[in-house]
Amino acid sequence: MQLKGVDGIRELRITFAGYEFSNDLSDASTANWLEADINVQTPHGWGTSRVACMHTWDALSLDDWLDTLGAQRLVGELEMLFPEPNLQFRVAHQTAREITFHVGFILERPGQWQMDDAHNVDSSNYVGEMDLTMSYAALLTASESLRVEVQNFPIRKAESL
Repeated sequence: MQLKGVDGIRELRITFAGYEFSNDLSDASTANWLEADINVQTPHGWGTSRVACMHTWDALSLDDWLDTLGAQRLVGELEMLFPEPNLQFRVAHQTAREITFHVGFILERPGQWQMDDAHNVDSSNYVGEMDLTMSYAALLTASESLRVEVQNFPIRKAESL
């Protein structure tokens, strides 16, 4: 999924690399952790990181939420949070043509980043945020691509011991 800002600079891409615990079906939570590749482009630079920050059902919820916002339907929640704080969305502003998200993210090593506002280049993580404005049409396109990708990672059931 790619969320690309109308300014041509800001961008967030999320792709799923797989289940974090591909062979562990001991419980539903463990069986459904997804590793996500988070790639960001901000006015301060770029960064990438692979983190396990959501379950399969969280990815489905994100898709539903983005789809609802893209269709300009009312939503109950104006923010999307995940079990791990590596990615957070909040609707900051909406007009008739565009929506602005305030995106918070944490990039972790061994990921890479080149950000001019990084406090310590040797740090084990980079905590950033950006406001990302995009059209509703682009949001619907991103939601559709997320839906297609999430289909590769169905919710898995725990095996009985």
